Amino acid sequence: MDGSPGSSVVSDAPSEKENLEVTIDALQQKNDRLKLLLIKQGQHTKSLKSKQEELENEKEALHIKLAETQGRLNKLLKYEPPKEEDIIEILARVKIDTEIYTCWRTRKGNYWCVEGTFVAKGQNPEVLDNSCNKKIQAEQAANIVRQYEDRMKRLQENMDAYEEKNQTLQQAYRDLQIRFDEIESREKSRPVGLVRCLIDESAELYEKVMGFVLDDEIDNNKLNSMQKSISNFVKKTSEGDALDLREHLGTIQRSLVDITRRLLHARNELQTQEKAWRATCDALMHEKEEMKVQISRLKVEMSKKQEEFQGTLMHLQQEKDFVAQEKSREIKQLQSEIKKSINVPYLKHVLIQYFCTDELDVQDRLINVLSTLLQFAPEEMTKIREHRMPKGVLTRILKW
Repeated sequence: MDGSPGSSVVSDAPSEKENLEVTIDALQQKNDRLKLLLIKQGQHTKSLKSKQEELENEKEALHIKLAETQGRLNKLLKYEPPKEEDIIEILARVKIDTEIYTCWRTRKGNYWCVEGTFVAKGQNPEVLDNSCNKKIQAEQAANIVRQYEDRMKRLQENMDAYEEKNQTLQQAYRDLQIRFDEIESREKSRPVGLVRCLIDESAELYEKVMGFVLDDEIDNNKLNSMQKSISNFVKKTSEGDALDLREHLGTIQRSLVDITRRLLHARNELQTQEKAWRATCDALMHEKEEMKVQISRLKVEMSKKQEEFQGTLMHLQQEKDFVAQEKSREIKQLQSEIKKSINVPYLKHVLIQYFCTDELDVQDRLINVLSTLLQFAPEEMTKIREHRMPKGVLTRILKW
C-alpha cells in the first residue's frame, strides 16, 4: 500500500518497494500493538477469574459458618416449653430469618418459644428484626458474583471482537503483500524512457493517498477529490505504448483507495472498541474496590453477630443450669415429702386397687405409685415391666 510505481527507475524519488516496506512496517507495528493489548487483556481476564475463585471460596466459607450457627441455634431451641398456666408475661420478641421467637417469663424461669406457641396476655412488645443475618449476606455475595460473571462474559465477547478485527487486518496485509509482489514483477519488465512523466505524476497521487491514510479522521471531500485526480491521471495517458501502463497504474490507484477505506474504517472501529474496553476496565476496577469494601463490611458484621450469638448462647446456658438446679431442688423436696407421707394404710389401699382393676393403664399407674412409695430402683422397675403377668394369674398365685 505504501509503494509508488516505477520506484526502481529514478534515484531522487522514493521507490515503490521502499514506500511499501515503510507502510508494511507501520502496519506490523500496529499489529504488534494490537497483539500486546490482547495479551494484556488476557492477563487481566485471568486475574479477574482468580478473583472470582476467591469470592467463590469466601462464599462457601460463609455457607459453612451459617450452617454451624444454625446448628447451634437448633440445639438451643430443643427444650420442653413451659405450661400455659405458668406464663406471666412476654419479655421480648426477636425475628431470625423468617421465624419470630418469643421470650416468656414464667414461674419456673424464662423460656424461648416460636411465635404462636402460647396466647399472649396483654400487649406484645415490638419485634426486633435481625435483618443482617448470614443467609442474607450469602445471598448478597452470590448476587455480586453473578454480576461479576456477567461482566466477565461481556468482556470475553469484546476480546473475541478484537481478535476478529485483528484477523481482518492481517488478511488485508496479506492481500497487500500479494499485490505488491505483482506490481514489483511487472515493473521490472517495463521500459523506463516511455513512462517517466507518468511515474512522477503517479508519485504525487501516491503522496496524496498516503496523506489521506495518515489522517486521524475520514474526510469524504478529500476522498472524492483524490478519486477525481486518479480518473484524470488515467485519461491523460496516451493510447499508444503506455496503454498497458495506464491500465496498470489505474488498477494500482483504485486498489490503494479501496485499501485506504478499509484500513481507516478498521482503525476507527478499533479506537472505539479501545475506548469502550478502557471504560469497562475502569468500571471493573471500581467494582473490585467496592466488592473489597463490601466483603470487609460483611466480615465485621459477621464477627459482631457471632459475638452476639455467643453471648446469647452463654445466657441460655446459664438459664438452663439455673432451671436444672431449681428442678433438682424441687425433686429432692418432693422425694422428702413423699418419704414423710408414706404409711401402711395407703400402701394397702394401692395394692387393693391394683388387684381389683382389669385396666392395663390403671395397673401401670398404680405400679408407678408403688415404685414411688417403696422407692424401687430403675433396674427393679425395668424387671417388673418386663416380667409383669396378667392380673388373673397374679391373683391365683396370691390366693394359692
